[in-house]
Amino acid sequence: MNTGQSRKKWLRTSGNFAYIIGIAFLIASLFTSLIPPSPVSAHHANVSGSAICQSNGTYLISWSISNWSDQNGPMTITGINRSIGVSVGTQVDVNGVSGSETVSNQSATITLEVSGSWTNGNTTTNDASVKLKGDCYPPATNTPANTATNTPVTPTSTSTNVPNYQLNLSHIACVDGKVEIHFVLLNVPDGITPGTLTYTYGSISPTKNTGNVWHYFDYQSDGFYNVTSASVNVGGTIVTLHNPGTDSGTYNCIPDNNLTNTPTFTFTNTPSSTSTGTINPTNTPTTTNAPTNMPSNTPTDTPTNTPTSPSVEDPFELVFFCMGFRIISLNNFESSYAWSINGGPSGTGILPALGFVDIYTDYYPGLVTLYAGEQLMESGYLPAECDEDENTPTPPATTPGTPRPSNTPTQRNPTEVVKTLLPDPNGTPEILIPVTGVDLAGGNSAQSMLFSLGIGLLGLGLVLNGLSRNRKDMEI
Repeated sequence: MNTGQSRKKWLRTSGNFAYIIGIAFLIASLFTSLIPPSPVSAHHANVSGSAICQSNGTYLISWSISNWSDQNGPMTITGINRSIGVSVGTQVDVNGVSGSETVSNQSATITLEVSGSWTNGNTTTNDASVKLKGDCYPPATNTPANTATNTPVTPTSTSTNVPNYQLNLSHIACVDGKVEIHFVLLNVPDGITPGTLTYTYGSISPTKNTGNVWHYFDYQSDGFYNVTSASVNVGGTIVTLHNPGTDSGTYNCIPDNNLTNTPTFTFTNTPSSTSTGTINPTNTPTTTNAPTNMPSNTPTDTPTNTPTSPSVEDPFELVFFCMGFRIISLNNFESSYAWSINGGPSGTGILPALGFVDIYTDYYPGLVTLYAGEQLMESGYLPAECDEDENTPTPPATTPGTPRPSNTPTQRNPTEVVKTLLPDPNGTPEILIPVTGVDLAGGNSAQSMLFSLGIGLLGLGLVLNGLSRNRKDMEI
């Protein structure tokens, strides 16, 4: 008798306790629904870096810093912990800024920390790290000992490391009515400024540098150009032209409207057409006082099919994949370009309207810069590590850094309709609003859990109270 009453009392007490806890969980779920989800700060700086081993046994670390968005204007750098050529106060937009530093061979992790602020009062501190393996050594050299005499060999301070400088003719092209001749000097370490470049048609002083790449620009009048030689003194080393004869030919860059208001000429002999498409008379023309309507046998001084290289305009695009990158031209005209990898290979070429070309680098990491004339078009970093079996194009058997040969470059169809995949209407994916950073799906998880526990405990209390009553108590 006493045991049965004790059991009923325990069941009734437990049921009431479950009621109380269940109601508490329901109230908690109600308050949770009233608390707005906390926004995730979207203001941040994108910081990345990569390291390559240089021939002198040191690491060249290239850093990139960019603003997350231009929605609130550029980010101002308020603090930076390493000397990479980017100073406090620099304005950074979505295109970013780049810097570099040289460190000795060591096994360590190098971390760049950047602090920034915006005009709306938001601040951020972000960092990126580059791990050095300590496996960067200069190439071994065997210096034969002088054993012909008994004079002891004394060590000298002469370095046996030969710098891997390379001087390339980037392009010859028409720019703003002039013939632009552009050279690039690669692999120049920090702290060294190269001298004046001397080439077939004159001398050029260095114009600017991007990382360890120096640029030389010269502008000439129309005519035939074939650069057969060039040289420059870099820290006591004479560097000669790597690719003489590139882009040789006749260039006519003066616009056609300069041919107006000129006297009419009568040629004594039939003019001959050269391979450039321009009309060159065989004899000196003589000026006549004939009226404007000339006889039909008078040749019209109208150049046709003159090969010109129009000035390249934005935009270009760089798309990176496992073993290289793709250069895409969005211009509706033929465009010349020049690319280089910081501390690595470089190249030049011409793209047709809306064409592209793939560059294969054989896993050569580093900062890629793309120029059209003097203007920097795009830049970005090659992947430091990737899986060769990923969906990347199969490279042809060419020298790393050269464009893949193709007789007919693939062109984009301006009228092509791009198909996009629509999300599954029956799915329930988590939605992250990119502007505010509010995670709508994640904010309801705590409320759902508390509500479920409250209902469950109320049900448990109902069951326990029911068990605490015997049949006699339940009869009416």
